[in-house]
Amino acid sequence: MVRSTLTAALLGLTLTSCASVQQDTPKNVSESLIGIWAMLPLKGGIANVVEYSKDGSSTLYPFNCANDNKEQPEVSTYSLSNNDKTIHHQSDKNEFKLEILSLNERMMELEMPLGNKSYNFAYYRVNNVKPLCDLYKKFTPFNASEFTPQLILPAHSKLDHLLGKWSSHSWFNDDKWVIEILKDIDGNYILENTESTHFTYLFNNFKWHNDELRMSAYSYATDPKLFKEKYHKYRRPLSISFNEDPSKLDIHLYEHARKSTIVLRKIEK
Repeated sequence: MVRSTLTAALLGLTLTSCASVQQDTPKNVSESLIGIWAMLPLKGGIANVVEYSKDGSSTLYPFNCANDNKEQPEVSTYSLSNNDKTIHHQSDKNEFKLEILSLNERMMELEMPLGNKSYNFAYYRVNNVKPLCDLYKKFTPFNASEFTPQLILPAHSKLDHLLGKWSSHSWFNDDKWVIEILKDIDGNYILENTESTHFTYLFNNFKWHNDELRMSAYSYATDPKLFKEKYHKYRRPLSISFNEDPSKLDIHLYEHARKSTIVLRKIEK
């Protein structure tokens, strides 16, 4: 659903290509259309939400994930063509048509003809009027407000055993990973991710459980080509425990109910 004041901005491509939704349409399009639909965000952040009502009215809720600008909802009337393949919208300010490319219980894909071109927009059925900004943020550079790192480790009698640089042969997606635990001039023990191949790692919520250091880990990419990867802007529980071999550390990763362990080796100076 688009509006005249936003038409130019909507001409940008979506963050991901409109997934080829199955070309299916229900027997009763008018009933299936009723409900709240959230747009897959566009590159500029536009992520409008539209609600189709049984009385033939539609309400457009303008949202932009890239800023906090607020615009008033726009109410219009809508009607379907005889073949149920076109939605005609009309209000005091605007009039346009949207072709229904696909419509099912979960998704809808619409096409807007404009001059010699046409533009596709994908929507997901939702329960509330709320934009899909999480999808937009996923494909954007890391912002410091999204995760606040913690550097200082809580006290523990064996912290001296952690001092130094520790390296993995592989990490996420064969990403070599190096952490360094050092002691600052105030006697604090600091944990830092000093080197990685693809992602940068941040940590917070440190807590000791016996001899296991538990924390939250957050990874992000700086290369835009990796913004679509799973581990860009990805948070998961992580813990560090001592290995019987003092030249090694065990890193435990938790994802859902699964635990995996990676061994880090101390880098000799």
